[in-house]
Amino acid sequence: MPYEVTAVDVGSQVARLKASRANVLAIFATPKFAIQAYVFANRLGWRPLVVNNTVSAASNVMALASEGGRNRSLEGSLTLNFLKDPTNPLFRNDPAMRRYRTLMARYAKGANAADVYHVYGMAVAYETVSLFERMGARPTRAKLMAAARSITSPANPFLLPGVSIRTGKGDGFPIQQVQLQRWKKGRWVPFGGLWESTRN
Repeated sequence: MPYEVTAVDVGSQVARLKASRANVLAIFATPKFAIQAYVFANRLGWRPLVVNNTVSAASNVMALASEGGRNRSLEGSLTLNFLKDPTNPLFRNDPAMRRYRTLMARYAKGANAADVYHVYGMAVAYETVSLFERMGARPTRAKLMAAARSITSPANPFLLPGVSIRTGKGDGFPIQQVQLQRWKKGRWVPFGGLWESTRN
């Protein structure tokens, strides 16, 4: 059910979806409205299976949606991920995440290092530097576009192990691999292996 980005909230949409007796709620929204969808579902006593988009599934967004830990509609939510989560103990000693925390402390004082959007920014910066290196000493727009359309980057250190960046003729979407994760007891828990989209 769509919403306007200028809307105050999505309470009416959530109420209508609950009234339809749906047992799955797919939230494809920006963080503000994703938080509202969880909050309104909880206030209505609605407990559907929630599938959340990657944009609004960051741990800090889910923490805000928890209403101080009282929001039972979060538990069991599903989403996709391709980035290393700075809040996941699995990556506490990961070299790339140690580098990430060092760079955040040096250049982004006061920023929330637990926010996965900063990891996304570093992953993009890593690939951008690689593109410029491939262009050589005389970069041009044509060289940049050619490099961007032929990326083969199997080891971006800020992505989950096994996730690669690839583009090619007719394929401008750089990431086709993701991992499922479930919100469990206040954090995202990955499960299963990597899923990969089928290329045409």
